[in-house]
Amino acid sequence: GAQLEKLMENMRAEVGAHPPVEGSYAPRRGDFCIAKFVDGEWYRARVEKVESGGKVHIFYIDYGNKETLPPSRLAPLPPAFSPRVLPAQATEYTFAFIQVPQDVSTGWGWGGSGGPDLNPNSGSLTRDPQTSNLAPNSPSTPDPNP
Repeated sequence: GAQLEKLMENMRAEVGAHPPVEGSYAPRRGDFCIAKFVDGEWYRARVEKVESGGKVHIFYIDYGNKETLPPSRLAPLPPAFSPRVLPAQATEYTFAFIQVPQDVSTGWGWGGSGGPDLNPNSGSLTRDPQTSNLAPNSPSTPDPNP
């Protein structure tokens, strides 16, 4: 809404006037920070996981998407833009006890007993041409629609 637009406008002006020093921020799980998105703009985020190889998994708290970034694209969240000033605009939810039915008319559905999970971070799904079932791409299976 209008409050988020105003906060983002003010935050970008602040970051533009006082750009973060690359490498000065050491992200920790649970931290609120700002993250530089592919569009070159900074957005509020929460650190979900820090890998030993230097990759940082973040959740954009106002838009709901996730990304893995190098620490160089992260900076401390200025206190004037914390979730205390304007609460996170996106809420993360998880489905439980969901069973996806098979569509008999199209042949689309889940193969096997358990089928793939519904986690959007688990990879993409492809249609098995022999069975018409959806199956998750494994790391060794190339995505046919990159």
